Amino acid sequence: VSYICSSTLNDFKSEDVDEALNFLPIKKDDEIWFTFAGSLGDQYDLDCLQATCKNFKNHKKIKFLIAGNGPRKDLFINANLENTFFLGQIDSQKLNHLYKQSDILICSYSKNSKVSMPLKAFDAINYNLPIISSISGDLGDLIRLKNIGYFYDAGDSVSLSKTIGRILENQSNIKDMSIRVKKIRHEYSIDYQYNKFMHIIEKAYETSKNSTK
Repeated sequence: VSYICSSTLNDFKSEDVDEALNFLPIKKDDEIWFTFAGSLGDQYDLDCLQATCKNFKNHKKIKFLIAGNGPRKDLFINANLENTFFLGQIDSQKLNHLYKQSDILICSYSKNSKVSMPLKAFDAINYNLPIISSISGDLGDLIRLKNIGYFYDAGDSVSLSKTIGRILENQSNIKDMSIRVKKIRHEYSIDYQYNKFMHIIEKAYETSKNSTK
């Protein structure tokens, strides 16, 4: 299997660092940042995500960072939760900085989603981030095989909250999973996937050519 990878986000120019730091909340040394970055539409499990943010609204050691734009953004604009930060639509440099500050990426899709390997998974891999996912398919297989993330039941905020609770009970798993993500990062780079894709095409061409002889 070959994938269409998202491009590696650019590093900050030095003059942009201060602006980015002001754009995000201050991160304490012992905090865990859970990040969702993407379109805020019906294909994503946003009601569940908002309800989970509410469940942890008084937790002092975590923050939820929500970046994106879409018809359901009001779920987070009006959430009024102390540890949930709605960042809106952000550019690639700010997204780069957000990922560098984050600890876990949430790939939160609705029950009816047909997505198997979302582009955000490649962002997570590129930044060595463990993944919380509500989908199975190729991403689910990768998470299970490489032990680089967690699952919850789509549409069930109790399930997502329990998943986050397990992470908080054993925070060393975050670092261990991040190390495992780093080990597979080269396999999901643009160059690696391009070469893999070209190999598939060349093999198909050779098979087709031989069958016509």
